[in-house]
Amino acid sequence: GSRLGWISVRNRQARFLNFDPWSADRNALLAYLAEELAEPYVFEDYGDLETFTFERNWVELQYELGQLAAINYGVRYGDNDEPHWPPPAA
Repeated sequence: GSRLGWISVRNRQARFLNFDPWSADRNALLAYLAEELAEPYVFEDYGDLETFTFERNWVELQYELGQLAAINYGVRYGDNDEPHWPPPAA
């Protein structure tokens, strides 16, 4: 349906749930998000790029050379792999 399905945030002034992820210690940020999102993360190591993904919530942290470089958000999907689009605006 040509809807936005994924967005990458790189603005260091952006906040996540009133929390500054850019200046936070990586372990503290991961613990905070695991608690807030109520799920564990999946870690993938690509050498200079590391990702921490919260799959049920479609949130991904990307670290480049040990520094948070991007927070990615995606549309959540159901059991039948159909996107859970927000309802149209009234």
